[in-house]
Amino acid sequence: MNHKEYLFRLQDLYNRVPNKFEKEIFWYICKKYQDFIKKRITTKNCTKEEIIKHLIDKGLMSMSIDKTTKEEKLPDDRTVRSAVRKLMKNGLPILSTSTIAGYYICDNTTEIEQPYNENKKRALKLLAMQKSFDKMSGFVSGQISIDEINLDTEDEED
Repeated sequence: MNHKEYLFRLQDLYNRVPNKFEKEIFWYICKKYQDFIKKRITTKNCTKEEIIKHLIDKGLMSMSIDKTTKEEKLPDDRTVRSAVRKLMKNGLPILSTSTIAGYYICDNTTEIEQPYNENKKRALKLLAMQKSFDKMSGFVSGQISIDEINLDTEDEED
C-alpha cells in the first residue's frame, strides 16, 4: 500500500464530513494513523478518553462536575461513541474491536475481518433472542403449549 496516497484519500474523506464534531473526531483518529505510519508512535489506535480530551481542547466538549466529589471529570463518552458509529456507518475506515481499546484507521481488508466477525456473531445472537420473543408471546397468549417449549437446549456463552 502506498501510505501517501492513502493519506490523501483520507484527507478527501475528511473534507466531505459536514458535521464539525464528527470531522474533528475523524481528524484526530487520522492524525494518530499518520503518526503511526511515520513511526512517531507505536500504535495507531486512540482511546475515547484521548478523543474527548482533544475535543475539550478544541472547545467542542467541556469537563463535567462529579456530583459527589464536586471535582471536574471527563464528560460521558456516549456522544463520541455515537459520532464514531455514524462515521463508520457512512463507510469511513474507522475500526474498533473487542481486543484493541479505542478506534483506529484501517488500511487493509484483513483488518476488517475481526470486527466484521464480532458484529456478525453479535447480530446472530440478537436474532436468536428475537426468535425466543416469538415463542414467549405464543406461550403467554396461549398459542404455544408447554410441550412446545424446549428446555433441553444448550445455551451459547455470551
